[in-house]
Amino acid sequence: MFQLAPSHSTSVGIPAQITDELGKVGLDAEGSLVVAVSGGLDSCVLLDGLIRARGSRGIHIAHLDHQLRRDSARDADFVAALSVHHRLPCTIGRQDVGERARRTKESVEMAARFCRRAFLRRIADRTNAQWILLAHHADDQAETVLLRLFRGSGGTGLAGMSPAREGLLRPLLKFTRDDLRSYALDRGLDWREDQTNHDIRPRRNRIRQQLLPILRQSHNPKVVSAIGRAAHLLGDEDDYLGKVAQEALDDTLVNRTAGKVVLESRQLAGYHIAIQRRVLLAVIQEVAATESVTSESVEQLLKVLHAGSGTVCDLGYGLRCQCTQRTLILRGAPKAPWLMPLQCPARMQLPGQALESRWCPVADYAQLRVTLDLHQVILDATPSLGELVLRSPRRGDRLRPLGLSGHSKKLSDCFIDARWPRILREDAVVLSRAEDDEILWVAGLARSECFQVDDSSRSLIHLRPIEESMVSRDDEN
Repeated sequence: MFQLAPSHSTSVGIPAQITDELGKVGLDAEGSLVVAVSGGLDSCVLLDGLIRARGSRGIHIAHLDHQLRRDSARDADFVAALSVHHRLPCTIGRQDVGERARRTKESVEMAARFCRRAFLRRIADRTNAQWILLAHHADDQAETVLLRLFRGSGGTGLAGMSPAREGLLRPLLKFTRDDLRSYALDRGLDWREDQTNHDIRPRRNRIRQQLLPILRQSHNPKVVSAIGRAAHLLGDEDDYLGKVAQEALDDTLVNRTAGKVVLESRQLAGYHIAIQRRVLLAVIQEVAATESVTSESVEQLLKVLHAGSGTVCDLGYGLRCQCTQRTLILRGAPKAPWLMPLQCPARMQLPGQALESRWCPVADYAQLRVTLDLHQVILDATPSLGELVLRSPRRGDRLRPLGLSGHSKKLSDCFIDARWPRILREDAVVLSRAEDDEILWVAGLARSECFQVDDSSRSLIHLRPIEESMVSRDDEN
């Protein structure tokens, strides 16, 4: 049975719990770690309990001065003195968190969290530390769960903070703030009090100072333990559902490139709705490169999946999506227009794919001709061909496709006829003449009748993908 409160004295229970948590993650006595020490009660208890649990070997203290209070430098001085007392290495960092919050329009709490995490990971990388220890406890967990509940979070959010994930270890989650205070008093520890904790303007502080006391008094004296127990149970379920969702993502994945994910829409829609949500959340986080995704964006993408609409939709976070009869496509902001002079022979890295150009002996054409598809082209390199360029599609593009007896056709109509999803059209590679912008080839879509090989051809140029692009084509325009 999971217990949030220690069943024996905190003076014994906290070091024992730290030893237990270090063992669970496989950290031996020689393994190195970084311990985040703010100078407050929680982190001072963590540091003392850690030293009692395993001695001083491999411990590196890290402290970031957020510069949010006039006396914040005194906290840094206190931590530096603490490291000298314990004869431990220590890194003190300073960053103007308030300035970052103003620049990024984040809350001060979010800005502080970002700066702190980045700082701690830099120290861990520099010291080859396997884990970063944080002093979050049961009250912090309860506050986090309530904050996420008020935001409408799902099971993953309501599972709260994980004891061990992505190099972050929280060995004190079973202990309440009162437990930590009892330990500190028993051990005669000193710590710094942060007066901003009494400011009720931040939502977390209002939960701590106002809501939780009401819940304790009117509903459940052990509400913190109850919330922690629920978070623990949800965490176990979240781990299981996460594994199922990863399997579903692997099964439905059609294509994945930088800034784009393509999924098999019908197959994904066949999974339980809970798994669908988790898969969609994962791909949004991947393409947007952020973990701060709202449930509204997931629900919007879910509606697109089940509506099967061919319309390109804006999801926020700089993301767009489109659902065809077979695929759900999610990608980032539109690509900037690009142009590259064709070189031959050469291997050219284009946005999203690579092409090879080479001179082709005329004698080889007959054998190659039967293998040609729309992903490669052989042209008559007569002197009148002139200079060629590779570029992105443009509004108003036209070409003279094979089979139209010299008549031109809008490139947009070619896309529609080929059932090429609108959201993927910007990926197309266009080969045109630099002189008059005559389109000779659109990779994977169409070839022009201009400069085709015939009996009079004496020099040929061959373009082919080095690694064929996995562009999806479907019946939507």
